[in-house]
Amino acid sequence: MNRQTALLAEKTESFLVILFAVSIFIWKPGIYVSSALIIAYTCIGILRNKEYRHQYLNSNIAVVSLAMFAVGIVTSLIAMQEIDDVLWAARKTLFLLVIGFLIIAFKNESNKKLAFYSVIAGFWVAALLTIFKNWHQIGNITRIEGTWPQGTWDALLGLFFVFLVVSTRIAVFSFKTKLLIIATFCMSIYQLIWAGGRIPLLASIVVLVLYLLTLKLTKRMIINGILAAIIAITFSMTIFKDNVDHFYNRVQSIADVSNNDYWVRLNLWKVGFNHAVFFMKNEPVTFLFGAGGKSYGPMQIAFFKEMPMNQSDREKLQGFGYPSGDTHNMYIDSVLKNGFVWTCLFLIYLLWLATRFNIKKTWQQSEPFILLSYYAVLGMAYTILPHFFTYFLIFFMAYLHASSLKSATALK
Repeated sequence: MNRQTALLAEKTESFLVILFAVSIFIWKPGIYVSSALIIAYTCIGILRNKEYRHQYLNSNIAVVSLAMFAVGIVTSLIAMQEIDDVLWAARKTLFLLVIGFLIIAFKNESNKKLAFYSVIAGFWVAALLTIFKNWHQIGNITRIEGTWPQGTWDALLGLFFVFLVVSTRIAVFSFKTKLLIIATFCMSIYQLIWAGGRIPLLASIVVLVLYLLTLKLTKRMIINGILAAIIAITFSMTIFKDNVDHFYNRVQSIADVSNNDYWVRLNLWKVGFNHAVFFMKNEPVTFLFGAGGKSYGPMQIAFFKEMPMNQSDREKLQGFGYPSGDTHNMYIDSVLKNGFVWTCLFLIYLLWLATRFNIKKTWQQSEPFILLSYYAVLGMAYTILPHFFTYFLIFFMAYLHASSLKSATALK
């Protein structure tokens, strides 16, 4: 490869990193566009560039991810009800073809910096658009829809908040960047509280406590953590000064399993679990390989009509507009749509991606595992496997995977 071609490839790689990173918060079509361009870039690189082909094929992550994508397509073909089921599976798991590119791209420190700043820039654009769109609700704690629909928006905010916290440990920042991170940290907490999602808030708290348990805390880290917490809490509570009691009640309601939100979720889990058992007993192929992402919804509704259930509970659930083909639990939902085989393999893949099955290394550098823990907790109540949200998880995990304490680089 001549110098001019190499320079063009390098600039293209950086552009694709920026496009993907910015799209995370502000442009849903951008996720697909950037993913398609990344796949095209990767194919061209493998076919025409010996060095790139060597990097890709010698990356365990790239090869295993490619294999996982192939497994997903094969399992969806085995049990498909219609061709849309295969297309749905391919579209929802395109991130598996992207992660190899990201791992290679993030070996370049310049690309890592571009990714970090692009995600933050995208977040600020999304945050300001959300404020402008919901200005009349600025001081109220309610279910706010940002640049993504409710559910995806608050889940993404929680993931980003956790990412901000853990990323500060694996890189050295300039003073200006520290100020930017503090401001972003405060805004992310404000947006997370404002979005009103209790499960993302709970998941964030749980995994950050877990993160603290893995750290050897220094005096400086404790002081910085306390100062950041004071600033963020003061910032949020100043804006929500008239809603402190409401916020307290929402936090307290996390443990209240008697409220309608929990009741609906528990009953949807019951419907989904019973349907999985039905498939296992009567349609083992469907249980193993799934009913299809597009085809499953009508199946669930039909099954619910015949499923034994207290009549008052049945009417109450229907009164809330359920079931609708969504079990509000990624584990049950994925088994039903993608099958038991793919679901188990994919969860093992994510665990391998975060830990390499190396307990000692994971304990020393737990950041990817912490992000996965957030995903795992959130998935108890959110349907995010596979989902756009998994694109976000993969991007952040690839960034953290490419970072280490030994190779920390100053971001100026």
